[in-house]
Amino acid sequence: MKEFKRFIKTDEGRVEDLTRCKVSEDLVGKPFNPPDGWLIYRDSIVKDTDTLEEMCEEFVLVAPYRFKLPKTTSDLNRDFDEMKDFYTDKDDIIYGAVWTDKGLKYIAKVNEEGELCLL
Repeated sequence: MKEFKRFIKTDEGRVEDLTRCKVSEDLVGKPFNPPDGWLIYRDSIVKDTDTLEEMCEEFVLVAPYRFKLPKTTSDLNRDFDEMKDFYTDKDDIIYGAVWTDKGLKYIAKVNEEGELCLL
């Protein structure tokens, strides 16, 4: 039986913190929310990481007073740490995102202390 790291991504693009949900060994199917918290099926997990930053496949800067459209790390030719340094205006927001079959999905946001937090 494999032990998963703290953060998991399912085949449908859902990202969860394993401190807030459970992994089921026996059942197959899609995640659902029983009364005691999210239940994730082992067969739906496609990625697991120790940190939220490692889980993010892209970072997006929303800076309404600088850019008309949101900019990704690749658009700005910066990595996440450089983007955080670039994040100076109080109206700017940095999101962490993953790719799904429906496009880019925001899964995290940088808070006022500069820490990435799961949405």
